[in-house]
Amino acid sequence: MGRPKKTTTDAPLISATEAESITDDLEKLKEMAGAGEMAEAGYSATAQIDEICVDKESIRRKIAILSHQLETHKSQRETNPAKRRELEARRKTLESKFVDYLETYRDLGVIRRESAEWSPAYKKATKRHEVEPYISEWKRIGLRLEPQDPDINSLERLRKDS
Repeated sequence: MGRPKKTTTDAPLISATEAESITDDLEKLKEMAGAGEMAEAGYSATAQIDEICVDKESIRRKIAILSHQLETHKSQRETNPAKRRELEARRKTLESKFVDYLETYRDLGVIRRESAEWSPAYKKATKRHEVEPYISEWKRIGLRLEPQDPDINSLERLRKDS
């Protein structure tokens, strides 16, 4: 059988929070890659332990992969004004397709089946899977518009109060 074929040709997009996490991982891997080598002040602390075996080639490959991801992330923000307007219009269109199916704060608080709010909340929950592709595309466009904004894809700002 094997793996299913990848159906999208779009590059994976990462948020600012994910980029920060990758940067942290990259720093840790670089420290690990230097384990056992001479530093300015002598041997590093990890080189003192004889039982630890470090596969530096594997670590260097991981460093290259993460560096490539970060480099790709830097260029994911759309800068062409015409393309940005087109993306913003598409994002608004998508938003209008799924915003009515987002659970309200009241819906999220419903826990009893006998309450009056149960039926509308249940109907929205059963329809959510139908609009999930719109939400995914909306989030992807948000990352292309403003990858550094951690709240660009927050559904909380779209939820209704009642």
